[in-house]
Formats: sequence, C-alpha cells, structure tokens
Amino acid sequence: MKRNKPLFIVLCVVSGLIMAISFFFFYLFLIALGGPETGTGKYFLNPDNYDTVECRIIYRDNHYRGIMLLLEPIDEESSSYGREYFYIDGHNEYIAENNGINEILDKAETDKDGVVITIKTTPKKFNDGYLLERAYYPIAGLSYDGQEILPFDPGYVVVSNLQYEATNRASRPVLVTGGILLFGIVIFVTNFIVFKKSKPRE
Repeated sequence: MKRNKPLFIVLCVVSGLIMAISFFFFYLFLIALGGPETGTGKYFLNPDNYDTVECRIIYRDNHYRGIMLLLEPIDEESSSYGREYFYIDGHNEYIAENNGINEILDKAETDKDGVVITIKTTPKKFNDGYLLERAYYPIAGLSYDGQEILPFDPGYVVVSNLQYEATNRASRPVLVTGGILLFGIVIFVTNFIVFKKSKPRE
C-alpha cells in the first residue's frame, strides 16, 4: 500500500477535532458528577453522617429551583461549615412548604435580629448532576422554634434518592462522550500506524 498523505492529514484533523470536542464535554460532564467533597447516594442514606447545626438565615436565593438558603452557623461546633449555601429539593421542598417554610423565610427578611433554624446536614455536599451546577450542603431536616418543618425521617432518604438520580443523570453523558473520545483516539492511532507502515510514493 502506498502512502496517501492528503488522506492522512484529513484523518488526523478529523480525529483531532473529535478528540478535542469530546474531551471538552467529557470533562464538563465529569465535573457534574462531583468530586471527593460530594457525597454518594449511599453516603446520604446513613443517618450517622448528618450533623445538627444551628444557623441564622441570611437570605433565600430565588435563582435556583428548590429552596436555596444562605445560612450562617452560630454554634462553635459547626463553625467548620462557615457561611454557605444549603439546599432543599425534591419531595423535601414540598414537605417544608406545607409546614410553613415560606412564612419563616418571609419573617427572616424583616426580622432585624435574624431568624435561627436548626438543620440536619452533612460535611459532604450534594450535587444535582446538571452541567456546570455547583455542589451544595443538603438540608435533610429542619426545625424552627420547636416546630418540625422538615422531618429528618424521611428527609435524609429523599436526599439519598436525589443523589442516586443525579449520579445516573450525569453518568450517561460521561459514558457517551468518553466513548466518542475513545473512538477519536482509535482513528488517530490506526491512521498513524497505517501511514507509517505504508510505502512512500515514488
């Protein structure tokens, strides 16, 4: 077989583009799966992984679905959390709204002394599996002034199920883009080997 340099160049360019584009999206979808600081569905299903934290409500961020709260822990034992975003989603949002969470948040906007709530959360974050979304601390239980707004049971089970769903949602595009990336590598390597083994044109 004689070398076909134009074909070799075209295949190199095509396979290079396939690898570059697929790697870019592969990396983005991989981020959506979360990193070491993100908990797994199994992790969130263990009640022993949850901490009880007293927090002051700073404000609610309405740019996200679910209930996204910026909270500031007020007890020294929970100071490792710092001022962070905490998240209520899925069926937990429905339970909290039925138990008066919106009234509490309305009060937090006008109360000069601030509204203090007690939540159940984990040191590891929750990631909803959507592209370029950040990870947040989950709220699996919430009480205010002795009233249970979000019961911990089944709250932590809901968080676990949401993380399982998020992992599945993010893993599918990772597998697809990873397969395309591998396909581009195979084309590039095969093209290079064939070109090297072929005879130069006289």
